[in-house]
This record gives sequence, structure tokens and C-alpha cells, in this order.
Amino acid sequence: MIRNPNCRHSYFHADVSVVRLSDKDTGNIDDFVADIRLRCADCGLRFRFPGIQHGVHYEPRTSLDGTELRVSVEPAIGTKEPIDAYVRRHDAL
Repeated sequence: MIRNPNCRHSYFHADVSVVRLSDKDTGNIDDFVADIRLRCADCGLRFRFPGIQHGVHYEPRTSLDGTELRVSVEPAIGTKEPIDAYVRRHDAL
């Protein structure tokens, strides 16, 4: 709901919750999902994430009203190669 129709939405507030997903048999943490919500810091208007499907999935999804982004995340350690090395390797093919 817009609290001030003249607001220019110049400043934002983000709420992020990270959920740890575990294997049901072993209890080991397998994945992480971040739920992200944005709103205008001045008037409180919530923002939507257009162009993303609703639901829960490993690909980005939103809440049913589109105001919460649910996206898979992972720690930035060890296993992923930098994007420039990936591009160079695949350009050489």
C-alpha cells in the first residue's frame, strides 16, 4: 500500500532470510535458499520481482504476491571457478 503517493522511492530497505535445507535421511545441510523482500524506506511500499515464476524451486521463484524473491544461494568458497576462467575455457572449445 502506498503511504505517500508523491514518494520518489529513493531509499530502500531489504529483508533477507536464509533457510538451510537438509537431507531428510542424513540431516546434512545440502542447500541454502534466500528469501528477499524489498520496500521503500520512506513510504513502506513493497516492491515486486517481475518476470519470475511463483513457488519454491532451485531456480528463482517469488511468493504468490510477487513481493518476496526466493533464490538458491551457496557459500562462495572453493568449488566454483571464477566466471572469467569459465568463459575463457568455453570460448576455446
